[in-house]
Amino acid sequence: YGEDPFLAGELTAALTNGMAGEHPVYLRVLPTLKHFCANNYEEERVTGNSDLPPRLKYEYYYAAFMPAIRFGGAKSIMTAYNEINGVPALCNPDLQRILKDQWGLWFTVTDGADFVQTLLMHKYGASHSDVYAEAIKAGSDIMTDDENITRRAAECALKEGRLTEAEIDHMLQNVLYARMRLGQLSDDCPYDSITPEQIDTDESRAVNLRAAEEQLVLLKNDGLLPLKAPKRMLVCGPLADENLMDWYTGCFRDAVSVLEGLRAEYPDAEIGTDSLWDIVTVQAANGRYLSVHPDGSCAFDAETVTENEQFALQDWGENWQNFYAPAHQRYLRVSDDGGLALHRRRIYDWFTHETFRLLDTPDGTVLEAPFRHQRMEADADGTIRFTDQTAVTPARAFRVQIISRGADRAAQLAANADAVIYCTGNHPVQVAKECYDRKTLALNMQAGMAEVLHRANPKTAMLLISGYPYAVNREQEILPAILWSSHAGAHLGTAAAHVISGRYNPAGRLPMTWYRSEHDLPAIGNYDIAAAGTTYLYFQGKPLYPFGYGLSYASFHYDSLSIVLHEDDSLTAEVTVQNRSDIAGDEVVQIYFAVPDSALCRPKKKLCGFARVHFAAGERKTVSVPIPSYILQIYDPHSRQMLTEGGVYRFYAGGSSDALPLEASAELAGDPMPLRERRFDAEQYDCAYGVQTGYSRSLRRHVLQVKGWFGTAVYTGVPFAGAKTLKLRAGAMLHTGSISAKLGEQTLEFQIGVSNDDADFADYTAALPSALPESGVLVLNMQEGISLLE
Repeated sequence: YGEDPFLAGELTAALTNGMAGEHPVYLRVLPTLKHFCANNYEEERVTGNSDLPPRLKYEYYYAAFMPAIRFGGAKSIMTAYNEINGVPALCNPDLQRILKDQWGLWFTVTDGADFVQTLLMHKYGASHSDVYAEAIKAGSDIMTDDENITRRAAECALKEGRLTEAEIDHMLQNVLYARMRLGQLSDDCPYDSITPEQIDTDESRAVNLRAAEEQLVLLKNDGLLPLKAPKRMLVCGPLADENLMDWYTGCFRDAVSVLEGLRAEYPDAEIGTDSLWDIVTVQAANGRYLSVHPDGSCAFDAETVTENEQFALQDWGENWQNFYAPAHQRYLRVSDDGGLALHRRRIYDWFTHETFRLLDTPDGTVLEAPFRHQRMEADADGTIRFTDQTAVTPARAFRVQIISRGADRAAQLAANADAVIYCTGNHPVQVAKECYDRKTLALNMQAGMAEVLHRANPKTAMLLISGYPYAVNREQEILPAILWSSHAGAHLGTAAAHVISGRYNPAGRLPMTWYRSEHDLPAIGNYDIAAAGTTYLYFQGKPLYPFGYGLSYASFHYDSLSIVLHEDDSLTAEVTVQNRSDIAGDEVVQIYFAVPDSALCRPKKKLCGFARVHFAAGERKTVSVPIPSYILQIYDPHSRQMLTEGGVYRFYAGGSSDALPLEASAELAGDPMPLRERRFDAEQYDCAYGVQTGYSRSLRRHVLQVKGWFGTAVYTGVPFAGAKTLKLRAGAMLHTGSISAKLGEQTLEFQIGVSNDDADFADYTAALPSALPESGVLVLNMQEGISLLE
């Protein structure tokens, strides 16, 4: 849903309301949000810890979930695999304290096998019963693990006195209530009568097509698009004649590829196509070629090259490669018996055994099956097997020879076309998916192909179909037009064709920043977007495409902006916009705000409202954009509540986060911002550097830990009036260390003794200087190994 919590919240609230249905008693489905929360690092998700600064935890990571639960149809969540500030997500007490008690969530469910992984992978807890009791008390309800493990853990937790029957009854009540609302315990649920004839109807197909059209984003257009009645077109690239499904996509029928959509849109045009993959042969040490037999089995037994020995080598980037047999229109795959054979027309599996890694060595190319951790070898008679042996021997070294280069075909075909549509992007179940993260933002499949096509035909447009951004810097520089689409479902090809032809005027907007390089980003496990300066909220660099960006065939001018305050503390932005073109189209009016004189660190701007509005050619009108009061709130570490800060707010209106020509101000009374209590937890800092929030299970409390050579924590709103001493409760697990406490121009030094374990903290006291204000800022500079409790 993108990088902005307001956008994610608004989208999921609307989606889940629609999913749940409109019946006053029964739900059509019970939408469940996943994963709660900060589950962004796939490769270390079952062992990793997401360190969330206190304000970002509530203002950013939690905030994305709140609207769908409070105002939408989401009634349950699935917890994440990772830890959150040292606590596994299924044991996070905020499940009960915030999601259930404050937001009204019904129940929670853990991710697959996460319950047992908490003990086995996170090393959290002394036993399964220990974890089970803590998870139930924290607000978890359903454990999606082996029922025998769960049952045994529950029985032991009861027997050991870690849980009471009343606590288990409460958990069961949550689940049974949800099942009652789904109509599973009654005979009068209207949704039980849904028939197959009510599924995949003309009406639902029309809605799906509209969604596919509306999500398309025009990234660049120097006048090439829309294409008007071309006589000869080339529609080429890896995704020209594909319509790939994401792993969690619902099944659909009658999928339309871009090629099919354009042929239907331009019935009188001559439209050629080519995937532009290199065509290769593979030769073994016996001198014979890899060949497909009539029964689909494969062996190195062909003396000459026919169509049965030719394969499209599909390299999707980062050495995720497939062998596709064009003559058979199927992929090669490691077979269940450890050989090699033809499989299906499409790759769609959790473990894609059609994926190979090609490793070049001085003796030849090694073919590795990454999901089996095995390498291919061929006997002298051509029999193929996969082995655990890794030594590069003649039986495991092959000659992969290109017999037709995609780039050569591209240049020839493009030169003979009136216009070229190059379709590229990602494969949803390879390279980057659940369990795997990308290593680069580069468009690294068919590298340089767009430039080859453009050199042969300047009227080349790129349609980028992907589930994530790419750093298409060179393509942006040279190509006259670029479109981006998600893997948009069955109607992808039809929607793309409608935009390319101008039948539909694009108005989609990017839900995240597109950076020029991965070097603009911090380490993937860094969740402190404020300190790292990432997302449009904090990024100081120049992105390739900003958050909220998208072009139109029409031209819109923003005339005026005013802010209306309502009695319920909500606001409305009144924005006057004019379509200054002779073509109708949608404009996405976006409202952002900033608080320049805030007492706390704030984003440079933040989305607080948007509306997609249709304008006739030449039409001018005023658009009312609601601004809900909750999006203006911040987390106050003093009171540990979400509050609205009083003061002057500046609001901006425009067509993207980097194009905001209008500005207006409004003064909000806000909530009282109290000082801190005299005694406060160290984890409740305002801003920090070089620290992380850990957790002491012995104390059942969070602690602030220095994670490098030194760390700094800043606390505002500290009450100095009447105080005589400053007391720190601290420990040191590596060696003795020091903490310097700075109060204005004064500095106090504390020498911290060593600790025995994560519960061993001691009190350290120093006298406060006499000339301090009534309240102010406390800055703590700490050496490595220091842990601070309060």
